[in-house]
Amino acid sequence: MLIWKYLSWDPLFFWQSCCMFVKVTHAGVISRIHIHLWYASAYPKAFLLVNSSDTSYMVEDNQMIIPKIPAGVSGTALAASLLRDGWSLAKMYAKYQEAVDAVRHEQLGRKQSEAILQRVLYELEEKAEVILDERAEHERMAEAYSMINQKLRNSLSEQDNLEKTIQELKVSDIFIEPADLRRHERDYTLAQKEIVDLQKQVTVLLKECRDIQLRCGATGLCSIDDDTTVIRTVPESDTEKVISERLLTFKDINGLVEQNAQLRSLVRSLSDQVESREMEFKQMLEMELRKHTDEAASKVAAVLQRAEEQGQMIESLHTSVSVY
Repeated sequence: MLIWKYLSWDPLFFWQSCCMFVKVTHAGVISRIHIHLWYASAYPKAFLLVNSSDTSYMVEDNQMIIPKIPAGVSGTALAASLLRDGWSLAKMYAKYQEAVDAVRHEQLGRKQSEAILQRVLYELEEKAEVILDERAEHERMAEAYSMINQKLRNSLSEQDNLEKTIQELKVSDIFIEPADLRRHERDYTLAQKEIVDLQKQVTVLLKECRDIQLRCGATGLCSIDDDTTVIRTVPESDTEKVISERLLTFKDINGLVEQNAQLRSLVRSLSDQVESREMEFKQMLEMELRKHTDEAASKVAAVLQRAEEQGQMIESLHTSVSVY
């Protein structure tokens, strides 16, 4: 008690005595506190905690704040200041230990973050070439897709045009009358026969040309046999034989011209006859159709009248039955 009373008069002597007392009693622990207090005076930023909401370095505990220590302050002065403010050695050591733990935790987290970043960077460097290749492949695929899409659009437009053409052809085929079809078929048959006749005439002309060339002494031309012909083998009827004998044989070019004129006039007359016969046949068919239609209408009217009479009879029977 006397020692504490005496030491309370001189703070510096009190601090030195406390340090000696601690060294005697707890030399293994408190001596480190003295050394760390000196280290804190030399490097205050490594010792003091950092407040996240303030830019100055300070420690706050139980509404007790340690201000930032200026450079050049000794550990003794710092300890004396803290002791005057009510801090104990154990509390100072606890705060120091908290600061050291926080620094170590921060360093450990920083090392882990750096390791993760290094690993990510290494993976990115490894995959950079693959990513570039995939990007180039994606660009090529995009170009190919655009080209295929354009071709598809063109094909669809062509398909639409073809469908419209098919629909128009179907509509035109629907509205073509049977008479027109028969007329086209007849014209086609006549054209085929005319082709055969012209082939016969051309054969005769070629023979005459060959004879003329032989009489004139021309050489170097391919000979045409009498049996050679360009006429298609078609079965001929009696009428065709008569036409071949009388209208297809000629002696010279003038005879050919006359025969062609006769053939044209004959074709005109035959066409007129065919048209007149078609008109007569059409009128006859219309008359027969009208006749059959009238007969069918009369039969239908008779059937309807008979059905009406039977209905009246049935109704009268119902009335008579209901009366009885």
